[in-house]
Amino acid sequence: MLARSRSDGAGKRCLAWCTLLSTLISGGCNLVYEWAVERGPGQNLEQTIKSLEQANRMIVQQHGGALEHGQVVTDRALISDVLSLFKKYPTGWHSVSGAGGDYDLFLYQDDRLLGRVGLVNSSRIRPGEDTLTVGVDYFRRAPAEEVSALAHRLGLQWPPP
Repeated sequence: MLARSRSDGAGKRCLAWCTLLSTLISGGCNLVYEWAVERGPGQNLEQTIKSLEQANRMIVQQHGGALEHGQVVTDRALISDVLSLFKKYPTGWHSVSGAGGDYDLFLYQDDRLLGRVGLVNSSRIRPGEDTLTVGVDYFRRAPAEEVSALAHRLGLQWPPP
């Protein structure tokens, strides 16, 4: 009976440590993400965003969807509205590998891909703030009402499903 009690106690300790470790690992990505946002001024992407101004076509795709099923936009005013939001925030971009949006917007000049930007509903984690992405390497926070207004202007369901 004594051996069983020790075993049960060790099992409970092991379970407690595993639970703690699992919580730290799963929350680790968010901690690194938040640390990157809170530390340092971030990058200035003014030139990168400016290079997208020649876009005359945009494909809007829900993240993970097939590009050929994306919404094609050729309305220059609507493309300009998208870029206006990104141009409003040229600084404070942080690098993170694999940045992508709930919606990805691929910008083209005719058939040449100029770049990709994205919209992320992060206000569920940080109330009042959503996230903008540029390419697959940069993100920054922006007021949720501005991101939501742009998503609705594009006819997108916001918050995304």
